[in-house]
Amino acid sequence: MSYQHPPIPLMRVSICEPVILAARSIGTPVDKLLRRYRLPTMMLEDPGMLIPEIPCWHFIEAIGELEGEPLFGLKAATEIALADTLSLNPLLQGCASLKLLLERMCTVAYTQSNVSHMSLKEDGDIVWFRESAIHSSMARPQAEQYTLAGMIQLVQLAAGADWYPEETHFSVDFDRHIINTEFFGTGKVLFSQPYIAIAIPKRLLPLPVNLIGSGILIEDDANLLDITFQLGYENSSTFSRAFRRWSGVTPREYRILFRQ
Repeated sequence: MSYQHPPIPLMRVSICEPVILAARSIGTPVDKLLRRYRLPTMMLEDPGMLIPEIPCWHFIEAIGELEGEPLFGLKAATEIALADTLSLNPLLQGCASLKLLLERMCTVAYTQSNVSHMSLKEDGDIVWFRESAIHSSMARPQAEQYTLAGMIQLVQLAAGADWYPEETHFSVDFDRHIINTEFFGTGKVLFSQPYIAIAIPKRLLPLPVNLIGSGILIEDDANLLDITFQLGYENSSTFSRAFRRWSGVTPREYRILFRQ
């Protein structure tokens, strides 16, 4: 029997884009760090390009250490939500419920990282939404923060921005900074677990999902700034950028086209 080498971990550039934008927003010498880890400095010009994954996680860990930001992974995740990334958003469209959205995410995760394995596991009244790629290759707190935040954001698309998991699992060792943050709500946070995972009540699974807010643009007369804040974006330019990546037009152009 011939020995098969494990695949070289690769990921889409757009998954790393929020990390780069967040780093630039706090003045990190991004290009210098990218060169240190032999990552292309102009990679944002091609969001669908595949790049080595492990150097990307080393990159995010280095930013947190350099800037004294132990929760940088969470900050990066709020720059662009996981569901709004250019390479992933089109693959998640058309999911009418949270259950369908999470199942779709588990199916397409490998298209964003060739070593990613997301799964759903029922456990009584809850469903565990799990991701195993980071733990299998390395245990890094910033990378796990970033990934778990993205997983929580997916559920919040149906459950609302105030929803947080009843229980969150990290594979890294105990981290007091994570324990002290309010990002994970009042639920349990456990460390040194086999997978990174969040606990989701089964009763949430039938809830409808709104990925980007096109329905609000069609049905409401609210101005763009009101919609921006309602959807949880910090400013209208960030919302417009995310919306254009999904639909190919700006929110204003979308509204005009629909009303014609």
